[in-house]
Amino acid sequence: MSRRERQQQETPIRRVRAILLTKRQTLLFIVRQKEHKAVYWVAPGGGLHPGEEFEQALYRELREELGAEIEILQRAFILRHEVAEKDLEEHFYICRLLQIDLNLRHGPEFQDPSRGRYDPVEVSLDEEIIATLPLRTHQLQEWLMEQMPLMRGLAFQQENRLPEIR
Repeated sequence: MSRRERQQQETPIRRVRAILLTKRQTLLFIVRQKEHKAVYWVAPGGGLHPGEEFEQALYRELREELGAEIEILQRAFILRHEVAEKDLEEHFYICRLLQIDLNLRHGPEFQDPSRGRYDPVEVSLDEEIIATLPLRTHQLQEWLMEQMPLMRGLAFQQENRLPEIR
């Protein structure tokens, strides 16, 4: 194995994810549907471009995937794991949805039908509901269950400042 191959193996792919609070005191996820694969749910976000900071990437990804403007409230956690033989490092942030226009979504996932569907869906801040979702990853699901009082508190504090989804 070459030095470059070893470095690539040792360097994780870095991604950002938004734990996204809406005006209706819900969380917004993206339901992923790909042909011949089980449906799963993800927190919106994606990979960093070269030279891009985590927060810059988060703002960009939310504009691309949801046509959304957000406010980052705080860092939630960092998840290091392996998916499909890829070493990932995902940085999760708690965010407030400021505005959203699904007509403004853009990017390769919306230009290539073979990448499947990306459907936004809101979920109540309810542990019983969160526990039943096919969330990727189970660590996000566990974190949400443990941090539900924090999430409810943040949502309640900002109830009058958040927009509705169009």
